[in-house]
Amino acid sequence: MSSMDEHEYYGCFTRMTKHLDRRSALMCLALMCLGGAAATASEMPAGDVAGSVAGVPVQAGNGAPVQAEEIYARVDGIPITVRQYNALFGQIMKDRFYHAKVPEGQGEVVRKEVTDRLVERILLLQDAQRRGLTPDERLIEQGLAAADAKYTGTPMWKERERLLAELKEILAMNSLLDQLGKMVRDVPPPTDAEVRDYYDRHVDMFTVPEKLRLSVILLRVDPAAPLADWAKALEDAQAVYRQLQSGADFAELARQRSGDKSAKEGGDLGYLHRGMLPAALHSEIDKMQVGVPSEPIKGLEGFSLFRLEERVPARQQEFSRGETRARELLMRERQDQAWKDNIERLRSAAIIEILIQPGDGK
Repeated sequence: MSSMDEHEYYGCFTRMTKHLDRRSALMCLALMCLGGAAATASEMPAGDVAGSVAGVPVQAGNGAPVQAEEIYARVDGIPITVRQYNALFGQIMKDRFYHAKVPEGQGEVVRKEVTDRLVERILLLQDAQRRGLTPDERLIEQGLAAADAKYTGTPMWKERERLLAELKEILAMNSLLDQLGKMVRDVPPPTDAEVRDYYDRHVDMFTVPEKLRLSVILLRVDPAAPLADWAKALEDAQAVYRQLQSGADFAELARQRSGDKSAKEGGDLGYLHRGMLPAALHSEIDKMQVGVPSEPIKGLEGFSLFRLEERVPARQQEFSRGETRARELLMRERQDQAWKDNIERLRSAAIIEILIQPGDGK
């Protein structure tokens, strides 16, 4: 999970307070208090998880007995409620999809993600307990103090004692997950030989892409202009092309006629990598020969004439220059794999029961 700035945290909190269950809202506040670091280890949602893990009680956010709620699933006997499922489903929908509408064919993907995240949070907290981890009380107190200082006097802080109690619970869980993530991802660093092998097997990741140096003459047309204006601009562009074929200086014509900001530089756009220009334009440039002006090409801003000044082929980066990045990428890959393997191990050993068919958070 990437960190959010203060405005985003507050916005997240207020949105969730309005639309989701209180515990999901408190998760945003917990992230704000710990600078987003607490959730990094697991990237799990806050959701109400029934039970007690490592001395951290986890119950329904409204204080009601979990048994009174409809149960969606159980993980080693610990229930996940329909309310928790709906809250996370709604959170993902609002964060990911326009107007909270799942694109066709994506509904099942989102439902599986919701289930996996809720299940895995319980499993990870259980794992933290078995490993003997305990919440970092210093960080928890810092988080509580930060929240208290920031929100004292605000409308949402009218229920200060209750909110602080629930926030403390969530901060404790996040502390456990953060510690667990660091422990699981603490893998041995790769050897020099392994780094070299990784570099050799991922040549495409250590390749300096092709560079193109281009010049342009743009005869600008307002996109909303009538067709007659576009036709006139095309005639002008064709006239410029005939001048270039007759030996006119490209840079001088660019200074005189081009509407691009590069005109004062004789149309020189400098070096560009593949992908910096539209794909359709690249297909035209691929056909160009160095020093030969193109015919007019229609674009969003008018008609352009290009000249390819230089083509620098792609080349593989020397190992000495790519070694540090290769080492970092390999280390990250192994850390991520260790985390995935741990989750798979936990899932394979757990009793996971899905009791009802998941819905769309309604």
